Amino acid sequence: MFVPILAVTLLTAFPEAPIPHELVRGVSVFKAGKGLDRVLMDDRKAFGQWFDGKIRRDVDEVLRLSPALMSRWLGYLAAEEKWTPSKVAARWDKIKAELEGNHWFVVRLSAFPKLDLLDGSPSDSANASTLDNVRFQITLNGRKLPMSQTLDPIFGYVPTHGRMPENYEKVRYVTTHIKNGPRVQTRHWKDIGGFSWVEPTALADILLPEFYEPKLVGGLPLGEYFATWYLVSTPVLQEKESSVESIELWVFQPKKQSMVSWDYEAK
Repeated sequence: MFVPILAVTLLTAFPEAPIPHELVRGVSVFKAGKGLDRVLMDDRKAFGQWFDGKIRRDVDEVLRLSPALMSRWLGYLAAEEKWTPSKVAARWDKIKAELEGNHWFVVRLSAFPKLDLLDGSPSDSANASTLDNVRFQITLNGRKLPMSQTLDPIFGYVPTHGRMPENYEKVRYVTTHIKNGPRVQTRHWKDIGGFSWVEPTALADILLPEFYEPKLVGGLPLGEYFATWYLVSTPVLQEKESSVESIELWVFQPKKQSMVSWDYEAK
């Protein structure tokens, strides 16, 4: 299965202070009585779903840690926890120090059991091994790259794990760094999600609410619901690149190839 995701615009350089209009958007989300997850907006892209017996839920996702998202996040928490402007500025300095110089992506992969359509009970165990058998590649101008396929006698045409054909002059395969995050195993899918994307990063002390209870530490590994986090990054281009139009993150798994993309707008 090939899953392309619609693109949005991102900023590649961290400014000296939060982006004013994005900071205000974060405040507005809080004033509207919505949850903090609503500030993710276009920086979050889902590429895998799971049927819970009633509706399809997003379970695999990529979160782009952009300056816009960081500004909205701080705006929300500043409104919720009554931070002073100096406290917001101090936290921004820490965020800038951690993230500047790279494009950062937080990837969450999940493995859930298949549910019986009649009573909602598990009908097939989750295959957690698929969370480890994964490869990532970041490209520039690679939205229209064709999918490499091979014919499987059982599954038909499926993606191969070979290198993409390089017949597009503008396509660039850039250095891709991967850091393994935590693995969780729970009894219910609702235990996976929320703000837990922050926990595997160096931003936990900066971005988590004051009374947040960590979800990715402690407890026995019990249950049929698994999730693994990865931190994927690539250096920001130092030279002016007017020919770069987009940045993509490709996720390769057995029998599944996914891509998320954003417009590349150098600042």
